[in-house]
Amino acid sequence: LILEEDLAFFQFGILNNHGSALPEYRGSNTLKWSIMEGEEWLGITWHGISADVDAGPIWMESRIPIDPNITAWELRADMIAEGIRLFPQAWQHFRFHDIAPRLPDLTGGRLWPPIKPEDGIIRPGLTRRKVKDIIRASCAPWPRAFILKGEMQIFVDGISECAGANTLTYTTVDDGVIHLHKMEDGEP
Repeated sequence: LILEEDLAFFQFGILNNHGSALPEYRGSNTLKWSIMEGEEWLGITWHGISADVDAGPIWMESRIPIDPNITAWELRADMIAEGIRLFPQAWQHFRFHDIAPRLPDLTGGRLWPPIKPEDGIIRPGLTRRKVKDIIRASCAPWPRAFILKGEMQIFVDGISECAGANTLTYTTVDDGVIHLHKMEDGEP
């Protein structure tokens, strides 16, 4: 939260790069939420900071595809590259107001919470795609995806069709059995 009096200190305001489309994905960890929600595109947004979260005027925006096999860490690198590519135009628009910014309609979006380790739980009753998306979004260096066996967390980092010495069987609600790769050391 940024107070209005703090924002007033900056004569021209503050320009921020946000890793998702606004206002659909306001808040924290929206790149990871976009993957977990099965989105096909990731918005890249340069906007002015306001007292409301990710609610300031949008000066430049773009989007990049979310490859169904890419991890959140890999997508982050693509997001940064696109943000850098857009920055000169975003700065020009922000600094000189040579275009009218788009003002986000906050009734059309959602404020997403910070990701917590428990958001990476692979619970019973998920589709194959949802399991894969949780694993892709819960990659290093962030808390890893896991399955619960009793009280124990078993961390996983992939899916395969074949059982192996280091896999756990998981039954999806859509297409049957998949095998989750247990992490080598058992820890994230």
